[in-house]
Amino acid sequence: MTMGLVLICCLLFIFSFGCGSNQNSTTGEENTADTSNDAKTLKVAMLMSGPISDGGYNASAYQGLMDSKKELGIEVAYSESVPLAEYEAAFRDYAMQGYDIVIGHGFEFQDGALKVAKEFPDVKFLVVSGNQGQEPNMASINLKTEETGYLMGALAGMMTKSNKIGAVGGAPVPPIVAPIEAFKQGARLVNPEVEILDSYIGSWDDVDKAKETAIAMINKGADIVMPIASMAGVGVIKGAQEKGAYALGYSADQNDIAPGTVLSSGILSIPDAIRLTLKDIKDGKFKAGVINYGLKDGVLKIAPYHEAEKLVPKDVQDKMEQIEQDIINGAIQVEFIDQQTSN
Repeated sequence: MTMGLVLICCLLFIFSFGCGSNQNSTTGEENTADTSNDAKTLKVAMLMSGPISDGGYNASAYQGLMDSKKELGIEVAYSESVPLAEYEAAFRDYAMQGYDIVIGHGFEFQDGALKVAKEFPDVKFLVVSGNQGQEPNMASINLKTEETGYLMGALAGMMTKSNKIGAVGGAPVPPIVAPIEAFKQGARLVNPEVEILDSYIGSWDDVDKAKETAIAMINKGADIVMPIASMAGVGVIKGAQEKGAYALGYSADQNDIAPGTVLSSGILSIPDAIRLTLKDIKDGKFKAGVINYGLKDGVLKIAPYHEAEKLVPKDVQDKMEQIEQDIINGAIQVEFIDQQTSN
């Protein structure tokens, strides 16, 4: 969806997807590739575990791929909603087709990338939200999602009236656990007495289960909930809207899902992270290992308050800006915790 993150560790209609290329559907996969015949053109393929229509984690990866195609002049292809059992085969298939770079979007692709990379030393493998690299040809793009999780926690801690808030994760993997644990840290910075509920639903696309989980939290008194669960996270926001509670978006600006319900969102500018990484590779600057991006790089940010502008007091907005700057300049050190803690 940091799964580091894995996954990564959310999401609906905020991006416009015009790819301007041919698409084919094969066994549940959709591929799009530039038709350029230039043999020197860098060829990049991406694998995603969810749909590009999720309005969040996978949608932003798709946007990053398309932005890179336009700005860097590369040839691209992608497969969405790739089943777990087919990760290795999908990596291998693109490598055998002659792609120079194959990206697994999410921590869940890391094991497959580590294995297949050994078979194709001349192909570069990237994992978004991964936490490992491997010489000579595998690297992870690590978004410091604990920073955005911390900020969203601080906002929830200041805005809660019931003194109880909640977070719903897709799975207890590092890139999801880390921002949720940071959510707890941020909330307690501004509100030491706040009670925090958290739950992992074991799915990235079960919208109904995510909604039920959020409603259960709200019924226990939580008045603000945050999802980090890819497409399933839409259910958390819809549940908050249905129950008259508030939600925080994550991964992308999710205001459009429920304007007036979403107070703000922690944005992971995955498009920027992907584009910057591919540019470095094109410029001959690839290094196996972990590539880190955070608030100070402009890759992570807070979304506007939109319709909630009138709901979030000026002093809270000012405090949020101060906390963000404190993280950037090092005055606040957000602890990276990748194991779920008790509340």
